Amino acid sequence: MKELKAVIDTNVLVSILKGSCGLSSIYTAFKTGRFKLIINDQALRELAAVLYRPHLRINPTDIRELFRLIKLKAIRVKSGPLSVTACRDPKDNFILQLAAETEANFIVTGDKDLLVLKSFTGISIITPRQFVNLLNKEGE
Repeated sequence: MKELKAVIDTNVLVSILKGSCGLSSIYTAFKTGRFKLIINDQALRELAAVLYRPHLRINPTDIRELFRLIKLKAIRVKSGPLSVTACRDPKDNFILQLAAETEANFIVTGDKDLLVLKSFTGISIITPRQFVNLLNKEGE
């Protein structure tokens, strides 16, 4: 089977670190190499800005561990100038472009502005729960 590549939206990664029920299997699958996380500098900046918000109360050790794993295991790419305008929320267009540039298999998000698209250039846009189900089926 070919390598599974996914762009995981910031909202999903935040939910995972906050201990959202049922999403830990996504983190475990990333750590064990069952899929490759695709990320770029803009996504990393957004992730850092959100994770360190004091009101979220995320353990700094957990944040550092996530960034360490991203450095070791993720596919980090340099995106070209933003050229995608398909999302109704322009701030999310970079996610679509990142996925398209890297031929990702999935965009995993809880963002309704992205989910409403269902797919983009043949890339499925799915919820975290759908991704968990997909990972569970592949593990069978």
